[in-house]
Amino acid sequence: MNDSDQSTAAASRPHRPASDQISEKSGDPDNTGETDHSDRPGLWNRIKSLLTGNRLTLRDDLQVALLDSAQDATFSAGERSMLANVLKLAEMRVEQVMVPRADIVAADANETLGEVVLKLRESGHSRLPVFSRTLDDIVGMIHIKDALLHLSAPVEKPNGSPIKMLNPALRK
Repeated sequence: MNDSDQSTAAASRPHRPASDQISEKSGDPDNTGETDHSDRPGLWNRIKSLLTGNRLTLRDDLQVALLDSAQDATFSAGERSMLANVLKLAEMRVEQVMVPRADIVAADANETLGEVVLKLRESGHSRLPVFSRTLDDIVGMIHIKDALLHLSAPVEKPNGSPIKMLNPALRK
């Protein structure tokens, strides 16, 4: 194969879409109305990749599956969104997703259930890390549902009386 054959072959290779080109609505990143299946990791492409040493990565497989799923409903819209966000995670820096240590809301393992529920309420979070002596010694997580289960355990069967503590906006 000479140089002109190689450049022609390179130009005719299928384009692998970047994760930001994955469309929620269709399998067509260019919105031309057509879906190019030449980059699908089908049987022939897998055999070819084994013979040539070009390996398809899980990332490539997921990108193609996301593009195809818009056509054949393999994934729901929510699942496509979640997987597309996972693929975008590789492009993010740790500083963009981490919480500064001073802003971490956590519960000490020795706190009472009431104190933990108050922290959950004030912070607006549904779960908190639980630490032993310092924030470096995380021993678990507590979810608000688990805290409420423990709080409601001593409550007797409902007697049919209405809830009087409802927020006025919720009474409608």
